[in-house]
Amino acid sequence: MKALSLLVFLFSVNVWSYVQSENDQNFTTQIARAKNQSLPMAQRWDALIKSAEDADGTQIKQVLEFAKSKDWYMRNALLVALDKVGTDLVYDKAKVLVSDKALVVRSAAVDILTRLESQEVRELLAKELNRNYNFVGKKSLWIRAQIMKNLVKKPYQSEREYFSKLLFDNDPEISAMSMQALEKISQVHFEGENALGSWKKFVKEQKWF
Repeated sequence: MKALSLLVFLFSVNVWSYVQSENDQNFTTQIARAKNQSLPMAQRWDALIKSAEDADGTQIKQVLEFAKSKDWYMRNALLVALDKVGTDLVYDKAKVLVSDKALVVRSAAVDILTRLESQEVRELLAKELNRNYNFVGKKSLWIRAQIMKNLVKKPYQSEREYFSKLLFDNDPEISAMSMQALEKISQVHFEGENALGSWKKFVKEQKWF
């Protein structure tokens, strides 16, 4: 019995070593492909996803380095890769990449962060809403509406001043959503086509900002 137990143990160790070795080889191959700038975008993207799946606790650091990639699609691929493997590291990187220079990357980060529903994230997104890079001139980019849709779901009483100011935003969609948030906060409702105008007058009279 002892001999059998020893054989089973040695077999298990050998299998584990083989699997680990194969994973290491897979990771090394895939991370090299992800870093190879001569390859097409689709191949590098797929390689980064696979490298994240094969990475161990030490190797994941090489995956995380793609948050600083010069290629926007690889920064975006990083978020997808981390999200796919189910690590909370995706939230840490999303907090950084929500201010990325590429709109697509910022939008992907917002999608991820809105799952947390934390005060920290709300404050972060509230600041991001009016960043210069989320406008073209005075016109909103789509990410502003994306952020607002999340913020108005469960607005806090402490955010009354913030939403009151946004009633006067140049973007009518932002103004309309701000009105929705204030209705939830205050339980005040104005009827008719000029409800927004009534709200603007009301917040001024109440000196909410």
